[in-house]
Amino acid sequence: MSVRFTTLLAVSALTLGGCAATVDRKAPSNDAGAATQQQTSMKIPAEAGKRLVLNMQLDPKLAATDTGWAGFKKEWIDITNEQATGKGMAFTTQDREAQGTGEQGTLVVVRIKDYRYVTVGQRIAFGVFSGNAYIDSKVEFRDLATGKLYGERAYNTSSSAWGGVFSAMTPKQIYALADEIIGEIKQP
Repeated sequence: MSVRFTTLLAVSALTLGGCAATVDRKAPSNDAGAATQQQTSMKIPAEAGKRLVLNMQLDPKLAATDTGWAGFKKEWIDITNEQATGKGMAFTTQDREAQGTGEQGTLVVVRIKDYRYVTVGQRIAFGVFSGNAYIDSKVEFRDLATGKLYGERAYNTSSSAWGGVFSAMTPKQIYALADEIIGEIKQP
């Protein structure tokens, strides 16, 4: 191979690979900002790991603004579907207010408190001018049959625009979050 081709291939791999996203897991907080519970392990039964139902909720304060919610939500669904089915879990979504369905599995309710959706294309085209990608969420783990709460976690990610095209954009952050969320559910 030519040196030019090898260099181009290496730069392309680094551009698409970039830095990994880091997830900050902490105990959820109430509206006043105080921690509501200790970050403890949840007791999710192994049989609940056969099926995952994803329910995405956007904070009502954000719903009135043009935040790119449709693309962001689709990204979450696609990535979570890929990761759940890769672990042998049946996957579907629920679009209404979270409630049990009578089926065996885990209902994962992702409540997005705030986010900035930055795609790979935006970062490549606009670099630091595309801004920082971040996700601030609270995730509820529920019994799919009854809707009973197993527990909840706060998951947050962020990036720095100064990382340029190597910074973790929204898709990488969602991959990291989905991996953490699915990791909480025991596999049968």
